[in-house]
Amino acid sequence: MIKYLDELNKLLLKFKIINYVIVGSGVLAILNIRKNQDLDILVDEKTFLKLKKKYSLNEQKGIDIGNIEICNPSNPWFENQNLLIKNCDIINGFKFMKLKDLIDWKKKMGRDKDLRDLELINNFLKKT
Repeated sequence: MIKYLDELNKLLLKFKIINYVIVGSGVLAILNIRKNQDLDILVDEKTFLKLKKKYSLNEQKGIDIGNIEICNPSNPWFENQNLLIKNCDIINGFKFMKLKDLIDWKKKMGRDKDLRDLELINNFLKKT
């Protein structure tokens, strides 16, 4: 159900990215909670600065490369990106943010889409 893993894999190989974690709707998609429209990843500060030299920043101060958005690790809603990367779940060889961390992040963000996702996550957890 998750889209764009092949595209992500090419990006990881091209830039030799090892310190990353898939966040947002990618986590929901791999768990079959809902489909993803893109794939958001969080990288460490060093990797982000390297990519920032090659690509311009989007409105959220992240970097868009095709269907992949690389989130800015200095954004305040990622309090400790290194811990999120280290404590990830590995599924099919890819690093995914833990669901409990995604819940915390969605609560902090509090946008309409985050509130809808929290409802979907709660329904998913009731079934498991």
